[in-house]
Amino acid sequence: MKKLKLQFKNKRHLIVIFIVVLIVCFFIIKKNNLKWTMFYYPDGCLTCESEWVIADNLKSESECQRQIEFNDKIYFGKDNKSECGKNCKLDKKLNLYICEITKDY
Repeated sequence: MKKLKLQFKNKRHLIVIFIVVLIVCFFIIKKNNLKWTMFYYPDGCLTCESEWVIADNLKSESECQRQIEFNDKIYFGKDNKSECGKNCKLDKKLNLYICEITKDY
């Protein structure tokens, strides 16, 4: 069996291929680091922190929506509010979640 040997005519080809591979790896890692957080406010009470339901580390927006649907079954018939946030972090000084994007449901 012959060994497959890659030969590059010059170093520029090798550098370009290396950069392309790095860019592809970066986007794959970035995509996998997306996390969604579900915020559920029973009775629509945005100031009743003790009653909030928060589920974090959800893998996708659709998983967040399914979590909202699950909570809708528990808190049926109330004027509930909910939202999903992407890459949310708790700001401890403000005691507030800061998200890149939030979507109301």
